[in-house]
Amino acid sequence: KAKEQYQIALQRKPKHWESLYKLGRCYLNLGVLDSAETVMLDGRKKAKQDAHIFDNGYGLVLMAQKKYSEADKAFRQALVDHDDVAEYHVNLGDANLSQGVASIAASEYEKALALAPGSNEVYYHWAEACMENKDYKCALEKLKLVLQTDTPHAHAWMRAGSIYFKAALGARSRDERINLFKDVIGAYKRYFELSKAETDSSTVRAFFEIGMAYQNISGFEDAAAYFEKVLAIPYEPRDIYFHYAKALWGLKQYDKSGEMMTKH
Repeated sequence: KAKEQYQIALQRKPKHWESLYKLGRCYLNLGVLDSAETVMLDGRKKAKQDAHIFDNGYGLVLMAQKKYSEADKAFRQALVDHDDVAEYHVNLGDANLSQGVASIAASEYEKALALAPGSNEVYYHWAEACMENKDYKCALEKLKLVLQTDTPHAHAWMRAGSIYFKAALGARSRDERINLFKDVIGAYKRYFELSKAETDSSTVRAFFEIGMAYQNISGFEDAAAYFEKVLAIPYEPRDIYFHYAKALWGLKQYDKSGEMMTKH
C-alpha cells in the first residue's frame, strides 16, 4: 500500500523527491531490486540538492546486490556534503564490514554514534565489527551498553544471543566459553519470552543456537528439545542431524542417536 501511495503522490507532483526516494525504498524492501535501482539512479540524476539521499539509497541497493565495493563509493558520495548524517556513516561502515575491513567499519560507527548518541542500532553494528576483528571484549562491551537501554525489545535480545554465540565459538578458555554459552541461553530465552516466537524460517537460528549452547554446557535434554523444534520446520540449519544425534547420545538414547546420525 505504501508503494501505491508514493506512486500516486508522484503522479501529482513528479519532482517530490522524498516520495521518489521512499518509493525506491519500498521496492528495495519488497526485493524488487531492478525497480529500486532505476528509481535511485533517476533521483541521483535529477534531484540536485537532494541527490545525496539517492546516493545513499543506491548504495543500499548495491548492498542488497552484494556489490559492496560499489556501495562503498555510493555512500562516500552521499557523505561529500552531508557528513553530519549518521545513517550514511552506518551504511558506509556496513559496506566495509561486508568487505572484511572491520577497522574502517568501526571508525564509521564511531562517527555515527557521535552524531546520534542515542542510537542503539549503531552499537549492534559496532559489535559485529569488533567480532570481525576477533575483539570479543569490545563486542561484548558494545552489546552490554545497548542492552542497558534496549532491554524491553525482543529483537535486541535476539541479536544479543547471536553475538554471544559467535563470541562463545571464538572464546580461548573453557570457562569463558561456558559462561558465554550461558549468556546465549539467557539472551535467547529472554527473546522467546518477549516475542512469543514460534519456530519458522525467520527464527530458526535462535532455536538452533540455543540448542547448540545447551549442548556445549552438557544440557543435552534441553538441547534435544530445541533441535526437535528446528527439525519440525522445512528449513534445516547445516549439521542439525549431527548435533541432534550428539544430544541424544548424551541422553543415552543410543538407538535414536544412531538413526539421526545416518541422516547427517
